[in-house]
Amino acid sequence: MDQMLRADRFAEFGKAALAEIDFLDADAGHRRERAAQARAQERARLHTGKELARVLLRQIAPDAPERGELQRAAAGELGLKDLDAVLARARQTLFQPATPQLSADQQALAARLAGGEKTEDFEVWRGKQAVSSRGLEALMGHISELELLGQAGRASELQQEVLAAAAIPEDAVREMRFDSLVNSLKRAKEDAVALEKLRRRAAFLGTELARHREGTEVQQTLQAAARGGISELQAAVTAGEQRLAELKATQVADARRRAVLDGLQQLGYQVHEELSTATSAGGQLVVRNPASTGYGVAITAGAGMERLQMRTVAFDANRDSSGDIPAEQRWCDDFGALKGALKAQGSEVIVERAEGVGAFPLKLLSTSTEIESPRGTIAPRQALKK
Repeated sequence: MDQMLRADRFAEFGKAALAEIDFLDADAGHRRERAAQARAQERARLHTGKELARVLLRQIAPDAPERGELQRAAAGELGLKDLDAVLARARQTLFQPATPQLSADQQALAARLAGGEKTEDFEVWRGKQAVSSRGLEALMGHISELELLGQAGRASELQQEVLAAAAIPEDAVREMRFDSLVNSLKRAKEDAVALEKLRRRAAFLGTELARHREGTEVQQTLQAAARGGISELQAAVTAGEQRLAELKATQVADARRRAVLDGLQQLGYQVHEELSTATSAGGQLVVRNPASTGYGVAITAGAGMERLQMRTVAFDANRDSSGDIPAEQRWCDDFGALKGALKAQGSEVIVERAEGVGAFPLKLLSTSTEIESPRGTIAPRQALKK
């Protein structure tokens, strides 16, 4: 991409940039899903462990040394590693069989009889004591993903609802509640993804507006809206994009105006500032070449400076009119040179309509009288055909 940019291969660069953005977005989504799944598994194990601790508290002796740890586990005060260790010790204490004093021969016989038996794995025992609902881990996954999307507050609210639903004893009622929560979590995730995309869009828009001095106020509005809700941010982004389009249009129009003026100046023309009303919104610009005494060129611009009408004008009502046609011919030659100068700058001039030399009398302008600005009164195509 760097090589494309340095070689001015902008079209290829744009395609490559969009492909890279799509890849990074997809990769971020996959990473978020994997991280959410890992969090969900841990949360589901913690929840199941708390329930197991409560089961064991009802079964273990009141004076058992593990009771205090089990109480902490049931209250959710232990991490997953410590919780597993407490449950394992409590299980061994609770289910340890009474072993009477055996002789050596009896112990050998017991060992032979138990040789084919397998010790029950802790996870198997754990699963038998408290079977987690099939939807609990999936719900925890949605909650974890919602957190990773920056919606910790909403995720916490929904997690409390999930845990309350998990405590419902009736299987059918619990599963119905889980199904309802799945829909709520999916909607919350969709809103979070939309908000995140909108925030990135607002950040990019703010960067673009920062290039324009007139965009500072809109940029500040975007920054404030990014801390609010999606509807407020959407309104700010829409307004910001409209303002950016206006600023870019003005910038492009000014660039066109500068390109035309630079080309004319290279040909020796001077701008009559007192007769110029040309801006990015349109108007008229009058230039004069000192080599053509009494004559000049009036350039009428439409909005955006996209279309221009150029015509030779005279400044003296008492002039010798025999010089009108040679003045028009000189402008035609200069216009050809202007097209070449603009092309060298990377601009292209397309002639939509051209009148022959002498087809119309020259318009008379007075250098002592300012011209009323036609800004906003002449449409570009109308100006071309006037």
